[in-house]
Amino acid sequence: MLKRVTLEALHQLSLILGNTLDLAHECSVLIKWLNDFIQPKIAALFLVDEGRQNLILMESLYLKPKERKLSLGYDPWEWLRKQGVKVPRILGARHIALPIIYEGELLGLLLYVSRRRGRAGEEEQKMVNLAAGYFGPIARNIFRYLQVEALVEKRTAEFRLSEERHRYISELISDYAYAFLVSPEGKLKGEWLSESFVRAFGFTREEIDARGGWQSMVHPADLPTAILHAQKVTLGQPDVCEMRFITKQGEIRWLRDYARPVFDKNLGRVVRIFGAAQDITEKKKREEALERQLKELATLQTFGNVCATASDEESLIAEFMKLFGQTFYREDFGLYLMDEAAKGLRLHRYYRQSSGLAIDFIPLGEGIIGQVAEEGKPKRVADVRQEKKYIAANPKTLSELAVPVKRGNKVIAVINTESAYPNYFTEDDERLLVTVASQLGTALEKIRLERETRQRLAELEAINKISTALRQTEKTSEALSILLTEILAVLGLEAGAIYLYYPETEELRLVAGRGWLEAFEQEVIEPGEGIVGHVFSTGQAYFTPNVSQDPLALKPKKGSIPENWQAFCLPIKVAEKTMGLIFVSAPASRPLEKEQTKLLFSLAEIAGIALHRIRLFEETQRRLKYLHALRTIDLAISATTELKVILDILSEQVKTHLEAEAAAVFLFNPVLNQLEYAAGSGFRTHLKDSLRFHLGEGFLGQAVLERRLFVLTEAGLKEELSIFQHFWQEEGFSQAYAVPLIAKGEIKGVLAVFRSGRSSPQKEWLEFLEALAGPTAVAIADSQLFEELQRANIELTVAYDATIEGWVKTLDLRDKETEGHTQRVTKMALQIARAMGIKEEQLVHIRRGAILHDIGKIAVPDQILFKPGPLDESEWAIMRQHPQIAYEMLFPIKFLRPALDIPYCHHERWDGSGYPRGLKKEEIPLAARIFAVADVYDALTSDRPYRRAWSEEEAIVFIKEQSGRLFDPEVVAVFLENLKKKG
Repeated sequence: MLKRVTLEALHQLSLILGNTLDLAHECSVLIKWLNDFIQPKIAALFLVDEGRQNLILMESLYLKPKERKLSLGYDPWEWLRKQGVKVPRILGARHIALPIIYEGELLGLLLYVSRRRGRAGEEEQKMVNLAAGYFGPIARNIFRYLQVEALVEKRTAEFRLSEERHRYISELISDYAYAFLVSPEGKLKGEWLSESFVRAFGFTREEIDARGGWQSMVHPADLPTAILHAQKVTLGQPDVCEMRFITKQGEIRWLRDYARPVFDKNLGRVVRIFGAAQDITEKKKREEALERQLKELATLQTFGNVCATASDEESLIAEFMKLFGQTFYREDFGLYLMDEAAKGLRLHRYYRQSSGLAIDFIPLGEGIIGQVAEEGKPKRVADVRQEKKYIAANPKTLSELAVPVKRGNKVIAVINTESAYPNYFTEDDERLLVTVASQLGTALEKIRLERETRQRLAELEAINKISTALRQTEKTSEALSILLTEILAVLGLEAGAIYLYYPETEELRLVAGRGWLEAFEQEVIEPGEGIVGHVFSTGQAYFTPNVSQDPLALKPKKGSIPENWQAFCLPIKVAEKTMGLIFVSAPASRPLEKEQTKLLFSLAEIAGIALHRIRLFEETQRRLKYLHALRTIDLAISATTELKVILDILSEQVKTHLEAEAAAVFLFNPVLNQLEYAAGSGFRTHLKDSLRFHLGEGFLGQAVLERRLFVLTEAGLKEELSIFQHFWQEEGFSQAYAVPLIAKGEIKGVLAVFRSGRSSPQKEWLEFLEALAGPTAVAIADSQLFEELQRANIELTVAYDATIEGWVKTLDLRDKETEGHTQRVTKMALQIARAMGIKEEQLVHIRRGAILHDIGKIAVPDQILFKPGPLDESEWAIMRQHPQIAYEMLFPIKFLRPALDIPYCHHERWDGSGYPRGLKKEEIPLAARIFAVADVYDALTSDRPYRRAWSEEEAIVFIKEQSGRLFDPEVVAVFLENLKKKG
């Protein structure tokens, strides 16, 4: 099949070529068309001269010829070289010499050089061949007409009325020729007609006259054109006209008529008309086929755009009918759509039938349409009277064409067209409808997929919206209310309800209602009762077109069921277990659609999953809440050892997480053998403070005695102590739960929870209460143990400190000169340490280290320790051992190890000149660096046997001078700042 551009170009040529008898003009038309559509590098058009010895150049492109004659048999490319054009000796595919031949006769030569190569060049050459084919018959007929005209003018005087002249002219014309006499009134009478015309059309000249003249043969549609053509010629104007003639056998043939008048100067009018007619039927058929191809391409392109943008089947089929039914198939035409459930095809409402009764349904395999649908292949029937499977719908139908529309390999429809003429449909019709069917099938599939996608998106949007809404609540009642609201919104409905099944009471309850179904709220329905009970029992969805008239419908206790309302009820299931039901309703004027019910099944499944998830979530939340409470209690135990704080947190957490009105802890007093109120939360009165229970007395005493969970209700209240009964009534309780607190087999007390209301707690609630008893008992036991350990630790610490102070007292008693020194330097060192930001727990060790700083001197002999004068080197060597002795004395005592820094290192110096290890700078422990400053300052400002005391100013000057040498500069700065603050 030629490309659309080629067809349009050739169609354009057929419209502009052959409209005159001017041969030069027609040559110019062809060359101009070549320039417009082919755009060759060079082109030259030659025609054969009268002597048929030479070719004469008629028209050219991009060529300045030196001569216009080309001898027949001479190489045209050599001629072109002589005109100054560069032509290679070895010609390529782009150098084309195309002879113009018609019916075996050489008429001319088209010489051109193409700009295109390869496939494009091949397509171009095909188009030029067809153009030359158009030009050939036109050139031949103009040649013949000019020959006839010359011959007529030459012999008119001799053979004006000679029949022999007419036959002679006829022999020169290959198609048809004629002559008319023109009356003074302008009427035409046949004078002569060529034998070829008689043979082709079946009428003699006499028969034509008998029928009413030449007009009787003209096709009715072309008669006005033919009359105008005759009028022009009778007025003396040569004319060319194309029109249809009808043969004796009824066949229609196209003629191109060239008519020329003969003017009589003496009479002053046209007296005769000579004409030559060319049979252009085949040319017209080609043009019609070309025009049809262009129309098909345009229509297919338009329909392709329709298919690409169509969003629904009805609009697509309507455009399909409009484009092809009105353009190509004006008789019976349309679609039958496949109905898989019914195993047949149903007539689409846009199907057009000219007469008879249309068949609404055709079973698969029956008739031509059913056969095409079953076999999946097109079928073209030339005469339906010869077709056994034909089902007559239109009595006038004689031929039929049916083409399947497929989605993949599956037939989804059949295009059918019928005609009242036999053998009406061609291969072109079948090819066109097969192409259309492919487009239509693809478009219908696209629409189906888009519709399913939109539906799925709507479902996903609804699911997402409902899921989002459900995530915003943590309670079943709230979730179901939101769920119903969203379901009705998605479906566009006003009335609906959700029922839940309660297995403990074996009943169905409406938990959310909208519209007229709100009248059923709080009503209880038994399984099997009414529409809801029926759906629950069967597990199957139920539809009723009118709820008020349905035999299963129950009348509400309040309100009423509206008339003419549909209803649809379906179960909410999880793992085949019905948990509840969805009930929706709509007025009959706006009935529920199939897509709505389909979506409702999806939403019911989501509702089941959501309901199950929410219930699991609620249960999980309860358990998490209980675990959180346990964790809080555990943190409380870890954060403090104070029993009162632990019990206050415990009672508050128990009340909050068990959603009770009050909670209390009663501790066991082993001395008095009774339970006493210790802590509580939620009580309105102070009556609880005076509650006491002996073991086995009241429900609290029984819980401890029997070591199990004990429950008290109003029915058992009369067995309680009167003081407890008064407490109970004043607080307004209706239930109480007591669980014993036992740690390592030892009774610690009892945990009591008080509630109001009639509902019983869930199993998880009781399990949590019992779970709390263990850590509570352990917390109480640990707290009590910690208090005992704390008392013992305090007593031990006091004993340690007393021992240390005893050691120091012993040193002071031995060395009266340094008495009071230890207390002063200890106080001063602690002041410096606090100013430097040392934590309080570290100050304890600094204090002990400061007190024991000279404990090593206990091993220094008295004669050295109390020598009134300076010590010699050997004596200093002994004296310098006292830090090491202190280390060896104190290190084995684990309690005093953190205090060793001062006794061991207080004689180390910042520059490394100290002893016993010669440490320097940060190698010296901070506590020792602090103490060194305080120790030296106090020593300098105190009297010694070998010198008097320095003044404070002298001591400060020395400390400043030795900063960075003997002492840590930072410690010195803090020390001096402290002295300054004291004034």
